[in-house]
Amino acid sequence: MSASVTRLLDDARAIVSPSEFHPGSASGRFTIATGDHLALLLMPELVSRLASLAPGIDLVMSAPAGDNVDLIAQGGADLAVGSFEGLPARFYRKPLYDEDLVCVVRQGHPILAEPLTLEDFVSWPHLAVIITSHGGSAVDEALAQRGLTRRIAVRTPHFLVAPNMVAKSDLILCLPRRLAHRIAGSVSIEILALPMDMPPFTPSIIWHERQHYDPAHKWLRNQILEIARIV
Repeated sequence: MSASVTRLLDDARAIVSPSEFHPGSASGRFTIATGDHLALLLMPELVSRLASLAPGIDLVMSAPAGDNVDLIAQGGADLAVGSFEGLPARFYRKPLYDEDLVCVVRQGHPILAEPLTLEDFVSWPHLAVIITSHGGSAVDEALAQRGLTRRIAVRTPHFLVAPNMVAKSDLILCLPRRLAHRIAGSVSIEILALPMDMPPFTPSIIWHERQHYDPAHKWLRNQILEIARIV
């Protein structure tokens, strides 16, 4: 299908979309694409809000599909939550919050005996969460700028599995701060400051132009933005 035909179809859908959304009496389904770590931070509260404010709305969390941009473009999900470097035309983005990284180690780890230095940081083996399970990460790029490398002994695409592996080993793990503090309440880990400066990053919600003015979609986006302010 050509881009011009696709746009005409999108415009037609926008014309026939309802002009108002009444969550209490609405029925239907929202599909959200996101990784496990952002789902842990945001989705429990969203499920709670749907149950009380829009009990007739169902929620689907789609399977991972890379950065999910193509999934949104093809209409496979209503919106995506994640970190995005750049977006194609006809996409919208709204930042959720500023985030940074911290170090996570098991309780009783020998590295806790002294303040964490960059030398100690690179001398221990690491566990790295890399969505594609290959390549490097922002941490590796920051180390390379300092002429340093680390040994990544374990790679995983799963943020929520990683802290449990760290709790049973001497591996070092870097996690987003909010996620680390959320998990620390249920896993035997300690949180340390990263021993080097790194720029913060900003998770966002993204959506396609075809749904920008849809009142149900706007309501969903606003719920997620409100939840992001309290995580």
